[in-house]
Amino acid sequence: MQVVVGALMAAAALEAWPAARVRAPFRAPSQAALAGAVLLALGASPATALAQAFLIAAVALTAGGLAALGRRIGAGWLGAGAVGLGLAAAGSLGLFWADPLAEAVPPERRPRLRQAVLHLDPVTAAAYAEPGFDRLRSRTAIYRDVPLASSLIEAPRPLATGSAWLLLAVCLWGAARVRSARAGDPAAG
Repeated sequence: MQVVVGALMAAAALEAWPAARVRAPFRAPSQAALAGAVLLALGASPATALAQAFLIAAVALTAGGLAALGRRIGAGWLGAGAVGLGLAAAGSLGLFWADPLAEAVPPERRPRLRQAVLHLDPVTAAAYAEPGFDRLRSRTAIYRDVPLASSLIEAPRPLATGSAWLLLAVCLWGAARVRSARAGDPAAG
């Protein structure tokens, strides 16, 4: 699990800051492949390693897309990269902010909102992908101090979570490209 979280944040940083600074993005797939190889070496199944690598790449590409868009609208490269990385970090901490967010909606909607937040949280999805780990049926007190310890109804899947992040990445990179084309950037064409 530590390998996945470390790789996720490293790949997001390695994608966000260069994307904000130069026009050669997409370093995330190689970072994700390395993380997948490490997971395989640590004994993960090929399906788990592939799902985790896909999740890492999708989150990193989203961080890079937001950084690229920020840069194209005039933010400095350092700030744009920080915002891109901040998106990946905030999304990865959904377990901790889903309850406060849920308090802002009517009580009958709270379980669905919590479930949606946790399905989009890449770290939660990564934890559920770990071989043999089933938080829904686990008796260990791993999340004892987390408000959502018993709120999850259905376990998130890394491929579904990664797909949602990848869709957002495509939208952000597309918006950055459109913004560059409108600004007359020849590299955008």
